[in-house]
Amino acid sequence: WDRVRSVRWAVGLAGMDVFSLGTHAAYFRALLDRPLPSQLQGMDSNRLTLTYFAAAGVDLLGEVGAEDGGLSEEDKERIATWVLSLQIAPPVQGETG
Repeated sequence: WDRVRSVRWAVGLAGMDVFSLGTHAAYFRALLDRPLPSQLQGMDSNRLTLTYFAAAGVDLLGEVGAEDGGLSEEDKERIATWVLSLQIAPPVQGETG
């Protein structure tokens, strides 16, 4: 509940009456589930960083009560598989290239 209090305190400082956890979780989830929106396509080289912050945001918002927040085991596996697919494997001994 400390995180919930922290979010409510930060919302109060920002002068906002309501902080919509569900809306924010949906935004982060959209970044994870779809190709980058056109406004962010110039950041393609930073998509790993965007994925990190989107996953962290979804997970954090899930912890403080957003309805569709939190990462399932399937989400975590899908993200890990994608991250590992970005690695360049070292050549197998005897291969050239």
